[in-house]
Amino acid sequence: MKIKPTTQFIIGLITILGLYSAYHLLVGDNPNWEKIPHLWRQVSKFGVVLAVYAVGTIGLGKLPQKWLLQLWHLIHTTLIAVLLCIGFWDFIISALPYSFKRLAGSIHEFLISPLLYLATALVGKMSKGLQGIQND
Repeated sequence: MKIKPTTQFIIGLITILGLYSAYHLLVGDNPNWEKIPHLWRQVSKFGVVLAVYAVGTIGLGKLPQKWLLQLWHLIHTTLIAVLLCIGFWDFIISALPYSFKRLAGSIHEFLISPLLYLATALVGKMSKGLQGIQND
């Protein structure tokens, strides 16, 4: 059965919304979060980022603007590399100052949020419309 690109995008959006909600219900807003070992917390956060990245890659994969998928990869790989650097510093060198922990938290939230997925698709939709204007 062949899935239309729009349907695949919507399935991706719903899946990312589910991952985002599940993360916040089960992990992010869990009152026992501080009792979980630090390594396990970091691994679970990183796992959610990778899951959202994979779902977004599949969801955007069939859209006609192939550069959107490249943009998705660029944003994710760059910010994942930043998170890995911050994480390695925290584990190997020394504990991070609060400002770096907040930065890592903001990057994590940005990467798992469905807004990045939607924004990527909207940029593609806008560029498609602008190309139509330029061709007239």
